[in-house]
Amino acid sequence: MYRNILRKVNFGLYLLIALAIATVQSTIFGYFPLNYVQPDTLLILAVYLGFKRDILEGGLYMILASMVMEAHSSVGKNFFLTTYMYAFLVAKVLSRTVVVPDFFSSIGIVAALTLLKRLGLLALLGLEGHAANGVTHFLVYLVPGLLVQAALTPLCFSWFSRIDLRTYKDEHAEDEYDINKGF
Repeated sequence: MYRNILRKVNFGLYLLIALAIATVQSTIFGYFPLNYVQPDTLLILAVYLGFKRDILEGGLYMILASMVMEAHSSVGKNFFLTTYMYAFLVAKVLSRTVVVPDFFSSIGIVAALTLLKRLGLLALLGLEGHAANGVTHFLVYLVPGLLVQAALTPLCFSWFSRIDLRTYKDEHAEDEYDINKGF
């Protein structure tokens, strides 16, 4: 019983984390000079959930988180939904077939998906006729963005793992916290 309560708390907690991430990314890091080091923590969360959750649960997290992110931004409709679901599915497929989720593989996957997201933004700007501005933006923000993502990935993974250990994977939840145990 307690395990079920903890898993529901985990679901709500990750939604609150997605809301906090969207708020911080769209407000604080939108101003100069912090815009050079704007992290995409939701992308890191998508990769983490791709490693740790099944398709239904992780997909639902990413759909809800991308809806929150789209509500806080001015990008095109369903851009974040496509981006973060793609990142989740790539991490899920890689963790099942090729890669053992560890420290270096998670950093590499997040950096590669960040690069792919930046290239997607460049392609969208090119389709709108703003390719010159898009290339300049891409070149200026690419290296700092990749370095921030690579530095933030291990930190976020450790935070998310701690949250999961407390709420989702509590192995003694049924034993230690059983209400009827003393009777």
